[in-house]
Amino acid sequence: MGTSNTEFSLLVSAFSLNSTWTPLVGGVLASRLGTTLTSILATGLIFSGLSLLLVGDLVQDVRMMTGGMFVFGLGVSPLAVVQETIIVRFFKSHGLGLSLALGLVAGKAASFISARASYPLSENFGPHAPFYAAAGLGAVSFLVNLVYVYASAWLVSGAQTELEAPELQAAARRISIQDITEAEALEKVAKKKKVNLRDLIVLGDVFWAYIGVNVLCGALWHPFTHLAA
Repeated sequence: MGTSNTEFSLLVSAFSLNSTWTPLVGGVLASRLGTTLTSILATGLIFSGLSLLLVGDLVQDVRMMTGGMFVFGLGVSPLAVVQETIIVRFFKSHGLGLSLALGLVAGKAASFISARASYPLSENFGPHAPFYAAAGLGAVSFLVNLVYVYASAWLVSGAQTELEAPELQAAARRISIQDITEAEALEKVAKKKKVNLRDLIVLGDVFWAYIGVNVLCGALWHPFTHLAA
């Protein structure tokens, strides 16, 4: 497409930029709206970004592709936060470490396979093939998320897991017609489950050491992995 090094770097940076602040937004949204609604928002953004990226590639418009990467980046990190929150919610009483590990392994393996498959796809089916594949997988992910949204209440009931703050508030509204006392109790529990950013200052040294390690790791692997190509 005749892009300069600067234009290509901006294309990559459009994705990386939003990963710097959207995990925090994803965590707050998961606390306020619940993992079900936050996950559908995140997968919707990802699918929209990939679709825009595909259209930009088809019409040879680098600016549109950059916009697609920007929108795509808005949804990726919140989705990762939501996925881990869902795993913790369903498996914290049994096999949490293994569940998180399997999730990470599956994600890394998929990234490896997609990176390995991109060039053969473009060689065998044309330069647009990897973008079609990405948009198609994004659509499948969005559809699977719709199924999860539809079945989430049944899954939560079957697993007998704790309700999230939005679910507790919804239950309180339903019960308030019959039992005001129980509804007030549910509201109090829901309030305790909500996260306030000002509470970060009371977290201990281990938490801030973990944040420091993540800063160093992020400075090392993220920029150079994408720009090495």
